[in-house]
Amino acid sequence: MEIDTEKTYVSFGLDGENVIAFFAPTYYVGYGLEFLCYEHVGQHGGYSMEYTRSCKVAKPDEYKDLFDELTDIGYNLVVVKLSTLKNYTEHVSLK
Repeated sequence: MEIDTEKTYVSFGLDGENVIAFFAPTYYVGYGLEFLCYEHVGQHGGYSMEYTRSCKVAKPDEYKDLFDELTDIGYNLVVVKLSTLKNYTEHVSLK
């Protein structure tokens, strides 16, 4: 698969033993913020910032398989801390 030229900012969290990739929210004029996530089972879905607060931060060895799966389907990932993702959300929601 061809790798995306645009970078995708992502944080990885744990809900129990389930690893979840939280993509940085995207702001759409007239719609607001879109919160997308990705899991091995279920694949793409949505999330809320409240949900991320209930998740533990995943360590690199815990999210490696999901990271590899996402890059295999074309994502050009930049891993950021979950706290950075929350700050990003507050910044883009001011638009």
